Amino acid sequence: MALRFVHNGGKPFCERCNSQDLYFISTRRKWKCANKGCQRHFSPTTDTPFASRKLSYRDILIAIALFAKEPKGLPAIRLSHQLEVGYKTAFVLLHKIREQVGIEQHRHKLRGIVEIDGGYNGGYVRPFNNQGDRIDRRATRYSEKRKCVCIMRERGGRSRAFICSETEAARLAPEVIEPGSIIVSDYHPAYNRLRSQYHVLRVNHDKQFADGNASTNWAESYFARLDRAEKGIFHRFAGEYFSAYVNEISWREDTRRQSDLQKFDALAHLMTRGGVSRRWKGYWQRRKAAA
Repeated sequence: MALRFVHNGGKPFCERCNSQDLYFISTRRKWKCANKGCQRHFSPTTDTPFASRKLSYRDILIAIALFAKEPKGLPAIRLSHQLEVGYKTAFVLLHKIREQVGIEQHRHKLRGIVEIDGGYNGGYVRPFNNQGDRIDRRATRYSEKRKCVCIMRERGGRSRAFICSETEAARLAPEVIEPGSIIVSDYHPAYNRLRSQYHVLRVNHDKQFADGNASTNWAESYFARLDRAEKGIFHRFAGEYFSAYVNEISWREDTRRQSDLQKFDALAHLMTRGGVSRRWKGYWQRRKAAA
């Protein structure tokens, strides 16, 4: 109640008509609006991603806390063991959290010094022992699962991740980065088009990792965490869910200096502010919305 009705001091009220004249139905643990023109039934999880929940409030808050404290991600199988629920329940619960995290990550534009870089992740293919037997993992036959992830990250600030080529990332940059910012990138030719709109610093990774203030170390830090999550935690990223994990790691990088309590508090408020998840509500009943 304190999280959901924070703007009213934790006291419940009808958000449809703003009435505080309510009845509490103890058998259903819901309120009923006493306004005759409304008479709405609601609970603390109504119109949130946890609407139509069956889990207890305690289990939901524990799941948010466990999600917040993991540095590289929380797999559904581990959450199912810790909460003693089924794998399907844990899977949907985590993806509801990831969905709201992704919306929050793409809510703001970037400013200041912004680093841009791209890397390939998903569909990990283990390299052969002998160099002569190794394959180009970016080849067409392997690229269906392995995608290019582009990260745009403020130094010391927020980040936004996209699943697209670096050419597409250069086209997206004016929509994501505020005018007057400084962009730092490698020598990929796609970023040449940004010179007309931004001050661009370049670093040649074939020769050095940094050239004075020109480096993409903040972007590389994101890819390091994404690689560790893919290989050590989740083991593989499925195609249609890939963007959810990409946004999750972006959030974990942005909040890595925060305490577990700060992250839990931010996530809990975020999950009570978001609306009903149209993609994940009824997911296992085959009521999936279009991706």
